[in-house]
Amino acid sequence: MITSIETIQDPDNLVVPLAQAKKHLKVDADFTEEDDLIETYIGSAQANAEGYIGKAIGSQRLVIVLPVFEPVIFASSLNDSVEKVEYYPDGSETLEILPEGSYILSKHSLEAWELKFKEPLPAASVRVDAVKVTIKRGFSSSDCPKPIKQAILLMVGDAYERREDRGEIGYNSASTSLMRQYRKWH
Repeated sequence: MITSIETIQDPDNLVVPLAQAKKHLKVDADFTEEDDLIETYIGSAQANAEGYIGKAIGSQRLVIVLPVFEPVIFASSLNDSVEKVEYYPDGSETLEILPEGSYILSKHSLEAWELKFKEPLPAASVRVDAVKVTIKRGFSSSDCPKPIKQAILLMVGDAYERREDRGEIGYNSASTSLMRQYRKWH
């Protein structure tokens, strides 16, 4: 039974760097007066893309806390991997890392992963937070799929060019077409 789940955004989790957005917008790299504004557009476009896809795009950590070593099923995102599994050994107040060969991550369904533990396992302390699983998900700027980056750049360009009056315009079908293949389907 999961006792808590927390999502922690990496400090710099935007997949489109400011320099790349400025190049896309044809803004001189030395012109810094609108950098904060452009970074806001990047963050908002990425959040919009994550909402459309239904999965994490920027790098983040999903931390799942368990009272014991037991199988856990969680929704899949993009580029998921187990970063580490930590536990409190019986009688200790210090977290230790469980060796990688002690667990396996496999598909549970189309949209979910299952983490299973292999025997023999060390004895964990009796506490609600005895086991802490950290899942790395999302992308850095260097490994983000190009269609997702292009969709974000299109949304940034749209926000930059139409920042004052959205009028009837506001839906960018090209950006959603680029992201469709990554979308979570219910």
